[in-house]
Amino acid sequence: MFTRTTITLSRAAFTANVNNINAVTGHKSLALVVKSNAYGHGMFQMAQMGQEHEGVSWLCIVGIEEALCLRKQGITMPLLVLSFLDGSIDEAIYHDIHLSVSSYEEALAVAAAAQRVGKKAYVHIKLDTGMGRMGFLPDQVGELHKINKLSGIELYGIRTHLSDTGHADHSYSRKQLAEFDRVIDEAQSIGIQFTCTHVQSSSSLDLKPERDYSFVRVGASAFGLWKSEEQRLLLTSRYPGFDLRPVLEWRAKVVQLKQVPMGSYIGYKRTFKTTKPTRLAIAPIGYWDGFAYSQSNRGVALINNHQVSVVGIVSMNITAFDVTDVPEVKVGDELVLLGNAPSILPHEVAKRAGCITNEVTTLLESSMERTAVDDHQLLLVNNARFIEKQHVV
Repeated sequence: MFTRTTITLSRAAFTANVNNINAVTGHKSLALVVKSNAYGHGMFQMAQMGQEHEGVSWLCIVGIEEALCLRKQGITMPLLVLSFLDGSIDEAIYHDIHLSVSSYEEALAVAAAAQRVGKKAYVHIKLDTGMGRMGFLPDQVGELHKINKLSGIELYGIRTHLSDTGHADHSYSRKQLAEFDRVIDEAQSIGIQFTCTHVQSSSSLDLKPERDYSFVRVGASAFGLWKSEEQRLLLTSRYPGFDLRPVLEWRAKVVQLKQVPMGSYIGYKRTFKTTKPTRLAIAPIGYWDGFAYSQSNRGVALINNHQVSVVGIVSMNITAFDVTDVPEVKVGDELVLLGNAPSILPHEVAKRAGCITNEVTTLLESSMERTAVDDHQLLLVNNARFIEKQHVV
């Protein structure tokens, strides 16, 4: 059977990333964020890897529906809903799923469900210390006191989210941490003891809080995604030997090779015109699959250890690559679109596409099968000093 595109997930890369993150943060384990299909990697596949790794103690998802889906798929480890009570609160409590609440009204709904189920609900307070989105404000400690009196609820945890991270200036993050710590202390003074406190995420791994929190919540870093080259340089200089390897590799098979003469237009809108006889490899992927339209005339891939360029507009299901200078390309050969080579690292792709790193993988069409493998083959690039040969008109 013809398979036009494949996505594989490296267990070895995931293991190395988790071990490296825990080493620099000083924690024995972390909370793995697998929301939104694990940033495109596959929610169940990454949850399963997390459940099998002793360095992962929690899984975080965006809402109740994702959490219940994981329970139905056999994931038994602790689950924390980060944002939305979008499914049956009763079922969530029955399945021991921890719930974040951002308002007293949400807490009332959780307490009522706990009474119906006859089981304690474990709640994490979402505190807005400067993100400006969901959560209690720092001066609403009185609301936490009211929630703590509700029957059927245990205030198990408290959390916040840092909004300005991934660079060397920690001033705003320090203000947020100070607010977070102040609320914890105020809550403690009125008899509220949180078992679990958590703040840091993938983009704040370089930040060293004064207080020792329970764990860090990471998705992107565990999947081997750098937020930017600035973040990569910051962390690797601060922690010699620290590295992240992309877990995901995306490939597409060449479905047609064709030779076109000099002066030929390629793709919609005639944005590319050949300046010499050109050999094209046609790939059966496009923006529907998650290969962004913004990679038109600027994206790259690897084939037979050579880097090649996108020529013309990225269509919904078809993209053309210039393989004129690559020897022995044939139909069925694979173009590597994302993986562990400099030009196809997700943060480098994001820079060319004009988006953030998380978007590059999150937009991968969910219907494409994700397959876990022990590891990926080493990718070599013979033409490392690649020179752009495109002629955009």
